[in-house]
Order: sequence, then structure tokens, then C-alpha cells
Amino acid sequence: MSVLTTIVVFALFLYSVILHEIAHGWVALKCGDPTAKWEGRLTLNPVSHIDPVMSVLVPLVTYFTTGVIFGAAKPVPVNTYNLRRYPRDWILVAVAGVATNFLIAATCSLLLHVLVRAAPAVGYGMVGAVLLQTAITNLVLVVFNLIPIPPLDGSRAFRFLLKGEARRAYDSIERYGMFIILILINTPVVGWIIHGGVDALATVIGLDRLLA
Repeated sequence: MSVLTTIVVFALFLYSVILHEIAHGWVALKCGDPTAKWEGRLTLNPVSHIDPVMSVLVPLVTYFTTGVIFGAAKPVPVNTYNLRRYPRDWILVAVAGVATNFLIAATCSLLLHVLVRAAPAVGYGMVGAVLLQTAITNLVLVVFNLIPIPPLDGSRAFRFLLKGEARRAYDSIERYGMFIILILINTPVVGWIIHGGVDALATVIGLDRLLA
């Protein structure tokens, strides 16, 4: 990609992770918890969401080492005691982020299909490259966040499939969750999961036909 395309894709990535967190906070608000709103996190202002490491350093490293931008925004605070219907509302809050990224990917895929048919020069040019990379990046965010390792979003739903001591043991690993994730990222396991998941979701939104 050109320097300009990379800059645009990076900017759209930042807003993809920001929208992911805003979705968590917005759904939490609708379910009774105003914590994110009180702390000024329901805003598109990137200053309120950017984490220097996960939002800037990690995406730059992953892009220049793998060609795919990956990272995260600063997590929004959620007080589960304020949620009206627990655990249903907690699961909805968790799912809201990945649902937003999937919607962004689907929208990019739709726009790309339209451009390729209506204006091939645009669809196969810089605009098309931006839409394609943004769609893939958001699918990566969906799949990665659904991995059931605390504190990733997938763990918020998965824990309710467990009972008693099994759930308590599962919850106890959250303090080590980020270390586990960092270790797994450096093994082929996460790559297999993400590639398989992205390929499956790309088929769902018709992105596979564009990649072909």
C-alpha cells in the first residue's frame, strides 16, 4: 500500500477500535449502567479512548511485521451491579463490540462490491484498497475478541456456560489473561484461529469473492 493509503487505513482502524468501545459503553448505558457516560467515554474524540501501547505501538508493530493492523482502544468501564438483568445484559455489552466491528466490515464489503461494479477504477484503486484492508482488519478484531480468554469479549459469554468451581477457576485466570494472550500471539495457534475465522466471516459478507 502507498503511504497515504496506510495512513487512511490506520486512521480507520483507530476509529474501528474506538467504536468497539463506544458500543460497549452505549449498550451498558441502555442496560442501566451510566459509568462509561459519566467518564466521558461515549464520544468519538480519540483522546478519550487511545491507549499509547495498544492503540499506537502494537498496531504499528503488527502492521510492519505481519501486514495486518491489530490493537485495541482503552477499555470502557462497566459496573455490572448497575445492569438491570444480569447476566443477559453483561453478555449483550460484551457482544456489542464485536457486533460493531462485524457491521463495519460488512459495510466496507458492500461498498467495495458496489464500487467494483459501478466504478472499477475506483474500486480497484486506493479507495478499494482502504475498504478491503479496513474490512479485513475489523474481521480480525471480531475473531480475536471472541477467543474465550479473559478479559477478551468471548470470555464474558463463555464463563456462563460453566458452573461452580469451574467458573471460579476460569475467572481466576483473568489476572494472567493478558500474559496468556501475549504468549499465544507468538505461537501459530492464534494465527490458525484468526485465519480460519476471518476466512469464514469473509464468506458470510461476500468479501471472499473480492479477495479471489
